[in-house]
Amino acid sequence: MTGGLFALFVASFAGDSFTVFRDVHVVGTTPDFAVAKNQVVVVTGSEVVRVGPVGAVEIPVDAEVIPGNGDRWLVPGLMNAHAHLPGPQGFDMPLRGYLLLQLAAGVTTLRVMRYEPDHQDLRRQCRDEQWVSPHWMLTAPAVVGAASLNRADMQAQFQGYRDEGYDHVKYLAGLDRAIHQQFVDAAHASGLPVAGHLPAHLGLAHMLRSGQDCIEHLQGYTALFEAGEQELLTSLLAETKQSGVYNCPTVSFYEVQRLTVPDSMETLPQRYGLEYLSLDLVDSWEQWLHQTAAKFEPNTSPRIRFEVLTMFRDLGAPMLVGADDGPFLVPGFAVHEEMKLFEEAGFSRAQVLAFASHHGAAYFGQEKQWGTVAAGMRADLVLLEENPLESFDHLRETAGVMVGGRWHSAEFLEKELEKLALDGE
Repeated sequence: MTGGLFALFVASFAGDSFTVFRDVHVVGTTPDFAVAKNQVVVVTGSEVVRVGPVGAVEIPVDAEVIPGNGDRWLVPGLMNAHAHLPGPQGFDMPLRGYLLLQLAAGVTTLRVMRYEPDHQDLRRQCRDEQWVSPHWMLTAPAVVGAASLNRADMQAQFQGYRDEGYDHVKYLAGLDRAIHQQFVDAAHASGLPVAGHLPAHLGLAHMLRSGQDCIEHLQGYTALFEAGEQELLTSLLAETKQSGVYNCPTVSFYEVQRLTVPDSMETLPQRYGLEYLSLDLVDSWEQWLHQTAAKFEPNTSPRIRFEVLTMFRDLGAPMLVGADDGPFLVPGFAVHEEMKLFEEAGFSRAQVLAFASHHGAAYFGQEKQWGTVAAGMRADLVLLEENPLESFDHLRETAGVMVGGRWHSAEFLEKELEKLALDGE
């Protein structure tokens, strides 16, 4: 960009401040998550406005410059695709602490999978008061039954949810196949994607053909695997790719619940991030661990969901990364554990990073708004000290996190986490 063009470029953002990441290696400038080395990334407001090589991108005067020094790595913010906010059925911890932990782990978007009546008000409060928080993508009230509704009734209901600001709909159970199809069609007509469970009476084949956008927990696939229906499972895996249905496996939740995490009794109490939680919460998890270990021998149960996940490795089907919530799933940092399980199942780290960011945006039909590091995209960014393509452990080594253009340095986040730990004692 020539000096004259650059002046016009800067003038078009008159009055706005700029933040510049200088000399960083970027993973995720395109959906294939190739690496672009020694880049300059310019942010103003909530948007990335320029990405290009060092020397080719001029830095605006008075910009806040965050140095990359040629050895830091910039990736899109992650989406935790299966989150339950604290509340009557969620974690017993302060909401703001839960959100802080997610953001400190590089999670800049939460796909909230449980409805509570106060979520809309809380999200507005979070935005208005500028909490240290990811973006919230809220689910409307879950559907469990409602067989008496016809499509017109459902569409009116879903349009109301859309108008109220909900981002997607969750299906739990009930409904025969015909009514479930009407449910999905009505949600789509209202502009809402559909995620949820797969009850046995619907069957995986129907779910793939219904247009439901995402299946949670690999339900349906695991049932066929356990039943030994290998030929049918193979056929429906191929249909999964053709249908474009997303899967959010939440394998880490089941690995903990079944104590199939390697050396569960020793490794679970040492998981990263536990030090930021209240002693009472951690103590309750340790009690749960010993009670569960008394019921069955750790590390002896079959890793059913993990085995099914390996079958997706070469499909090229869309996937999401979500940790779910439960004992020893530290908010935010549990997403890293889920990503490691994808890697163990044979996916490349670049693929998994795409699942955890770009695919999340695409699920909501917003892949042109966020999920990659490119001009015109929302500035949800994680600056890392080391290359995440070498190890997902490097996701913990943040220099800072930007969410919607707001920069939170590692030093600031660490101080806030220390306050959280002190408040929980």
